[in-house]
Amino acid sequence: MSNCITDIKTIHRFLTLTEGNWRNSIYIECKTCKYEPHEGCGDYLCVPDENGAPVLLPVSDAKVLFTKYIDPSDCLLWIRHNRFLAIYRAWDRRHCAEQDKCPFTSVV
Repeated sequence: MSNCITDIKTIHRFLTLTEGNWRNSIYIECKTCKYEPHEGCGDYLCVPDENGAPVLLPVSDAKVLFTKYIDPSDCLLWIRHNRFLAIYRAWDRRHCAEQDKCPFTSVV
């Protein structure tokens, strides 16, 4: 897993919550964005944990883990990043101290 940027604990948590199937997650599309690009920048897979907090995995890592193309239409939900951040506004405020930085930088 040397090609993955996500830490192993987050990967394990994501796999546990999705029962090892990325199709049991939400696809977050990050095509047009106002933030500076960062490591892991791109689309994400998300699954809420037992408290409702998002557990995020970059699609680039998912491709490495599952060795296949991740088709957004196979996921439970396909959503744009701005709508995801609107839903998780409180999470965004808590995890991103700097409003000019992408909130997903704190998850990879």
